[in-house]
Amino acid sequence: MKKFALLAVVAAVTLIGTPVASQAEKLRLGHVSPVGGLYDQVAKSFAEKLAKSSEGKDSIEILPNGVLGAQPQLLSQLSAGTLDFWVVDTPAITIAPAGRDYQVLLAPFLFDTQAQFRRFMQSPVAEEMAEKVRLAVGIRHLSVGADQAPRALSTRKTAVMKPADLSRLKVRVPETPFLVEAWKAWGASPTPVKATELFSSLQSGLVDGQENGLGVFLDFSLNEVQEYFIELDYVRSGVSIFMSEKTWQKLSPESRERIAQAARAVSTESAAKYDSYMESLRQRAKEKGTKVVVPDVAAFRAASVKIVEDFDGKAWPKGMLERIRAAAR
Repeated sequence: MKKFALLAVVAAVTLIGTPVASQAEKLRLGHVSPVGGLYDQVAKSFAEKLAKSSEGKDSIEILPNGVLGAQPQLLSQLSAGTLDFWVVDTPAITIAPAGRDYQVLLAPFLFDTQAQFRRFMQSPVAEEMAEKVRLAVGIRHLSVGADQAPRALSTRKTAVMKPADLSRLKVRVPETPFLVEAWKAWGASPTPVKATELFSSLQSGLVDGQENGLGVFLDFSLNEVQEYFIELDYVRSGVSIFMSEKTWQKLSPESRERIAQAARAVSTESAAKYDSYMESLRQRAKEKGTKVVVPDVAAFRAASVKIVEDFDGKAWPKGMLERIRAAAR
């Protein structure tokens, strides 16, 4: 009798530590985008594909619009395993201590086309960077869920065509040292503003412009307080689906495979839609009265070369820039 009791206890303990294939998984996904924005579109597509492939067995609750907090809070929750998925701009992982290497993705004009960014994200270099983050903070990169509109510039009343046109303009830019220096080199006065205060700061004239992609520009209704959108296209990136490693480890092999397949399917589907997506954004902007301007990109590129060289080995590991460019070719 004692022998059978011992075997029962061992079996129970074994089952507790082993993923159960038949268990229904109810997972949570957080992001800061408004409902209907690009992050939200990626989240919904991912949730729908996972539900379909699992016949409703694996479900995802989407928590949009920053209801769980700002990006640092979402990253912390993902690392701790209290949140299962996070949809965010790929370089946002730089806020994790082990994500320093990703700062290189913000280097001005690193990629000439969106296809180059995609090739890099499928390369061994990108896998190496993602693995470093996974091991350090327990956050797994699943896929690029969508292509972001390139980071550009919008202004209240100045059609910026060349760096000299930025003289004395106060522009809200990310508080990333080398980006601040790049905008200074272009002639602007970089001004820190919280994302939650961006619209009111543009409306009041505290800042004259801001830099974000056309998608963010429209999703956050910045067109209401900005007249010009200047297609500088100086940073290209994507919207990534990140997952908590703690969640991944507790799931059955079947659930893991369904999640990986759903993430890949979202990525493949979105890649085919990029050109039409960008054209639809331009059309929406024009319909809302925004004046879309194509500047002298070569002049901005030339003015940023020294800044990028100066931060090589400081903002990111020495040689990383060249490795990424080679992987993107």
